[in-house]
Amino acid sequence: METRSLFKGLAAPFYSSVGVKAVIFSTYKVSLSRSPSNKRSPREGMHRGMAPRNTKTNPKDKYKYKANFDFWKSFVSGCFSGFVQCLIICPTEHIKCRLQAQKQSQFRSTLHATTSILKTHGLGGLYRGWSVSCAREIPSFGVYFASYDLFKEKLLNTSLPNWTSSVLACGLSGSLTWICVYPIDMAKTIIQTMPMDTPAKERR
Repeated sequence: METRSLFKGLAAPFYSSVGVKAVIFSTYKVSLSRSPSNKRSPREGMHRGMAPRNTKTNPKDKYKYKANFDFWKSFVSGCFSGFVQCLIICPTEHIKCRLQAQKQSQFRSTLHATTSILKTHGLGGLYRGWSVSCAREIPSFGVYFASYDLFKEKLLNTSLPNWTSSVLACGLSGSLTWICVYPIDMAKTIIQTMPMDTPAKERR
């Protein structure tokens, strides 16, 4: 096996990653800021853990911290950001999966695969697996952002430093998210690697 074969389909997610991350966090922040009765102060921003802990009370209360967020607002805002980024992630994931799964050199590169699919199957072909991609991305980012906020609040009530709380909250929320959506991700991969001429009823 050639080393380059281990990197099949890299270009699509590599070049789109900047746009994807920008879309995720910007749409989440905008959606959260426009949600009704949003009581978060501007200083809290995306990382509520930057707020100082209460150290003016007795030592037993040193680490008490209450993040001013609403779980369901974070969840809904995360779902919205997941939906928007599907516009980018669905075609790039499709191209990546197809390049990785091809047994013969049907497509020479990411660009060749994209143009070939557009020419033969149109935009709908490029967005193969749109429904299942939305089924994965929408709830996954809702769970990710809401659980991150929840874990962060709990961890900030401990003696852990802020940066440690952030790292642990990210890791826990990421793991929880993948546990929830991994079966859907498997279904998405199967659908996006089926032959392009597979009838729609067989892809359901």
